[in-house]
Amino acid sequence: MSAAGSNPAPSAGYHVNKAAVAAVLGVLAVGCGGGVLATLALAPLRDRHSIWSVLFWCLLVAIAVMAALLAVAAVRLLRGRPVLVLDADGYRIDGLRGAGVRSADWSAVDDVVSVGSGSRRVVEIRLRDGRKTSLPVRLIEEPPRLWLTDLDNRLNSAHRQRRLR
Repeated sequence: MSAAGSNPAPSAGYHVNKAAVAAVLGVLAVGCGGGVLATLALAPLRDRHSIWSVLFWCLLVAIAVMAALLAVAAVRLLRGRPVLVLDADGYRIDGLRGAGVRSADWSAVDDVVSVGSGSRRVVEIRLRDGRKTSLPVRLIEEPPRLWLTDLDNRLNSAHRQRRLR
């Protein structure tokens, strides 16, 4: 049973915006390509004890890091797991770094507000203890109206509030 005393609503998962992930993949791919070209240009200049050798190895490390980030982003895009899960008990954030609180029960939620506008719009789920979860609206693939309505309905149900008709 849910907090409102009715049958529990099934959980709903909302996925990461594939266009945003693809943009990050593109930037990382261009960065890797530029690094490879720079490394090829530095290769003939390097010597065992010169600054060119240091730059060469620094570029190789940077390329390796960007390639690893590219692989991680590609795997996240392909696995298709939801980044936001709402159920009768609360919410859970998966795979979104820097969001703040990763999960909480509805009883711990004090307020949900929208901050910013346009592509910088962020939904903040504020908890009673002062902590919060920040969700950039553009990073969730489903239309904002859909998941924000679901979030609002679940929160109202958990707090035993009904909408006026």
